[in-house]
Amino acid sequence: SQTELVFQSLSVLLQEAEMGVEDVLALKAYVTRREHFPEYMAVRDAWLGKASPPPCSTLLVVSGFTNAEHLVEVELTAAKSQKLAQATQRPFGSQVRSFSSRAALPQLAAEMEKQGITMQTEAGVVKAKSKDYYWYSPVLRAALKDSTADCVLVPKTEQDVVEIMRSCVRLRLPVTTR
Repeated sequence: SQTELVFQSLSVLLQEAEMGVEDVLALKAYVTRREHFPEYMAVRDAWLGKASPPPCSTLLVVSGFTNAEHLVEVELTAAKSQKLAQATQRPFGSQVRSFSSRAALPQLAAEMEKQGITMQTEAGVVKAKSKDYYWYSPVLRAALKDSTADCVLVPKTEQDVVEIMRSCVRLRLPVTTR
């Protein structure tokens, strides 16, 4: 299948860069039909194996590609572990992805208030809004079932999104956009 060929190609590219699945930070995939969704997820989950933590993953259904024969496209972002550790100036490991952001929340709240951007911290709202469509993936379901965000920011304009990202990058806060 095209999905299998795409992931085989990604494996070759990672090998050429002396990297592996453990170096994958994010996957962004596009399929042309909803019917391709289950096959894509099965191939992706098999390819990722038991990557821990699993990389960020987004899947979108699009109307088509410039070449009508293409049914799936995958963008991959990877970083060599040592290079990532140097870039973040922290020891590499689970700390990079699971550090607590709660200490920076008061500063983020002040910045968002100054910008007029709503920051939701009520537990029920945050829990409901921080759940993504991970449930279809056995790999992500197990890894994320008890995870929730610390807050939800509600931008009204594109400029709000830019300001949110600017603040979160400066405060070294992880961000999931939707």
